[in-house]
Amino acid sequence: YVVAMRNPLEIIQSAHSFLNMHTAEFRRQWGGFPPRLPNKEAALDFVLGHKEFVFMPAVAWWQVRHEPNVLLVNFVDLKTDHRGQVERIARFLDIPDVTPDLIDATVEKSTFAHMKRREKEVPGIYSDLHGRPGRPKFFTTERHLSKGKSGESGEYYTPEMMLKYERTVGEMLGPFADLVDYLVKGGAY
Repeated sequence: YVVAMRNPLEIIQSAHSFLNMHTAEFRRQWGGFPPRLPNKEAALDFVLGHKEFVFMPAVAWWQVRHEPNVLLVNFVDLKTDHRGQVERIARFLDIPDVTPDLIDATVEKSTFAHMKRREKEVPGIYSDLHGRPGRPKFFTTERHLSKGKSGESGEYYTPEMMLKYERTVGEMLGPFADLVDYLVKGGAY
């Protein structure tokens, strides 16, 4: 299992814009999910109130992180050492005949810039998301990918929101202080 992890504050900020992109038709098909989040406070309340989206999976994977078939990959590490993380994943997956050219191509194709260039041309999920003849659109915009930047979430939150977040995270993740540190900073675990 290769498990991607990220700072919950960044996930909440991303969820605010991402969940609001869904069309009314998509919401009808999914019984009203995801809800509209009219402001950033609503996004915070939604994620904190649904710990199964972020916190429970993080705790579950954290508890088995040393198993030989589990590799945690943090967004911070992907941003600060993209190539090193691609090599690490390839080693973990025991991919044979990994060449520098293959690593170079994988690094390039996993950049934001590459995915953004291909956003509308990739068959499959992206074409379904933006609609095909006879199929509903999932998103209200053609823009699906947005550039989240690691470490910028602090500007998004008010002091009151941070207090609520810290209180809730303390209750949910108190016994896992090392997990909280990993989610925010990445690095070795």
